[in-house]
Amino acid sequence: MQAGGERNSTGRQRGMSRWSVVVGTVLWAVVLTWLLILRSGTESGSEDRPTDGASTAADASVDGGSGDGEQAASGKSGATAADSSQGGPPTITLNMAPPTIPDFSFEECMGGTFGLEDLKGRPWVASFVFTRCVLTCPQITLAMKKLHDRVIEENPDVMFVTFTVDAEYDTADVLRKYSEAYEPDRSRWKFLTGDAEAIRQFIVSGFGVYVKENIGESRRPGLEVAHSNRVVLVDPEGAPVGKFLATNDAEMARLARILLGRAPFPEPSPPVRFLPPGSGPEGVEIEIRGQDSSFESAGPSAADDGGPTDVRGDARAADDDFRRHSPAERAARIDRLLPGWARRLPTVNALLNATATVLLLSGWRAIRRGRRVRHRNFMVAAFAVSVLFLGCYLTSHWALQHYASERGRPFTGGEPAARLYYAILWPHVVLAAAVPFLAVRVFMHAFAQRWDRHRRLARWTLPVWLYVSVTGVIIYWMLYGGAF
Repeated sequence: MQAGGERNSTGRQRGMSRWSVVVGTVLWAVVLTWLLILRSGTESGSEDRPTDGASTAADASVDGGSGDGEQAASGKSGATAADSSQGGPPTITLNMAPPTIPDFSFEECMGGTFGLEDLKGRPWVASFVFTRCVLTCPQITLAMKKLHDRVIEENPDVMFVTFTVDAEYDTADVLRKYSEAYEPDRSRWKFLTGDAEAIRQFIVSGFGVYVKENIGESRRPGLEVAHSNRVVLVDPEGAPVGKFLATNDAEMARLARILLGRAPFPEPSPPVRFLPPGSGPEGVEIEIRGQDSSFESAGPSAADDGGPTDVRGDARAADDDFRRHSPAERAARIDRLLPGWARRLPTVNALLNATATVLLLSGWRAIRRGRRVRHRNFMVAAFAVSVLFLGCYLTSHWALQHYASERGRPFTGGEPAARLYYAILWPHVVLAAAVPFLAVRVFMHAFAQRWDRHRRLARWTLPVWLYVSVTGVIIYWMLYGGAF
């Protein structure tokens, strides 16, 4: 009977061992499934969503005196060709900027109005963004920030004007909060909003750049508006004389040299030359639309990148290009893009880790004093808190990818701090993967009253679990509060 009892006990132990492996495997299967869903969601989103940096034929009218004006006139650049399969000769639509910016006056984010009268006699650079944007708008504003900081001392005459293309959402107060992250010289850099339809129509007709509100399936959070990635240089007489791709460092460096007087200031483009009927390419008709046409007639083209527009490629390129910015710039972008509830999740996670640490230490103290019931309650509570942390952690990473297209928050500290940070992080990640298996196994031994095995495994599990919980708080502090 004793041998049979021992065999039954051994069978139960093996069964419990199998169950601990199964439970731990299921927990991590849930984690891996979540990560795969998040990864595939990010990749499919970047492939399917339209880039907010779409450009149009309008962008071909001027480009820093590079000759694109003549290319536009001849149909070589910045043109949208109709599908010839629809019958009849193909039509090339050109959308050319006017010789001077029309008069305007819009609401400035710090109060009052600001318009063309305030800019007369001074060169200025115009950019076009919206605060909900999750693709290239942060890049464009960062490029303007770098340009602003670079020329502010050497050329105090230069002005910077940022127009929202989403004025329905971007009120003056929203724009003010958005602009604070870039620390602008308020006397030199203005952020303008106004009536949504009026400001979009002005941007298209005044600068010859593409702006269009997305509708239907194209309209997703952070992709409410499609617009050009270019900034426009305007001379002191109010004539647009150059367009520069804000997501291209070389083009923005060329613009900086112009504003600093190290390169010639572009002249307004010469009038477009027209060929007499019959002297152009046979079978091709050219349709010229004036800038007073509705902005809805404009369509995206290759003008922004010099090749056929590839929306999926542009989205991936925008994400890859932004990752070349400094960790501090990426962290600032994340803070701007995440909604309030998502920004609070890391703090919640740190508090949950701290709570788990207190419960684990309390449970250890209770068992040292022989209080088994209290010990059990503390340890079960610690496990429940850790499971809650896991849910919040996965939600936080989902928000990072969904709203900011980031898979994690970058560390912004210096090189010595970075070494310390990663020395803490990697053991934290590895040991965190082991905690569910160890904790479940320890609980299984306790519930089966295998106290010797429970104690032996608990001696290893407790320090591992404590390390994961304590370093979770330290990692939060280094990322959000104490990076140095």
